[in-house]
Amino acid sequence: MSSVPNSDILEKWLYSVRRTDQGERYAAAQAATGYKAEGYSADEALDLMTADSFDTELSKEVLSQVFGEANTGATSAPVEKTAMVVPTSYRDIAPVVEETLRANSPSQFIGLLMDGEMPLVRASNRNRDSWKRLAHQAMTDPVAMKILHTDLRPWLEDAMLNSVLIAENQQARVNAKGEKKYAVASKESRANVCLETGTCDCDRFVKSNFADFGIACEHLVHAKHTLHPFERLTRALRSK
Repeated sequence: MSSVPNSDILEKWLYSVRRTDQGERYAAAQAATGYKAEGYSADEALDLMTADSFDTELSKEVLSQVFGEANTGATSAPVEKTAMVVPTSYRDIAPVVEETLRANSPSQFIGLLMDGEMPLVRASNRNRDSWKRLAHQAMTDPVAMKILHTDLRPWLEDAMLNSVLIAENQQARVNAKGEKKYAVASKESRANVCLETGTCDCDRFVKSNFADFGIACEHLVHAKHTLHPFERLTRALRSK
């Protein structure tokens, strides 16, 4: 795993997203959906967001969209959460991790993490068996789910971090191939990405099962920069 502190790099990445007004709104929307997925109430989420230096009025507006009128007293309709194309913290991908667990058996879930040519998690068979039992418990036990997140976070956050670091350290050409579809080419690799679905056909994305855990590869990081912040916000908040 990388020796660079994950929190420092990802905080820098999140700061870069928040540098514009629309970027701030986009980041607030992701924070709100993350807190909702973790089981916080709208009021608790508001306290956490203001503590994280989000504007209070902006936080209330975004929370009213994410939690809906019944929980916030606002007039905005609730909006379904959509995964970020390029997540900036583990909180962003936690709901995707849970959805993948619910859609598979515990054995299949652990296989997506640990099997194949480029596994996200490299651990012993003893750890595999332990995580399989934990995943089974997590399907019905919120406490076990929190423990599972704690165990998986360093591995999945490291993959997120590496995508950002790779993109920051390589030059790439991004050419549009259609609506939300791009070809990304560098000296090291070539790939086709879709920013609508947050997918890529590169080996790292496919063989590490990034799609199952909401993780972006370096090609998605490059392509994401072709979007205006308002366009990113629109996709983050709209319902499917």
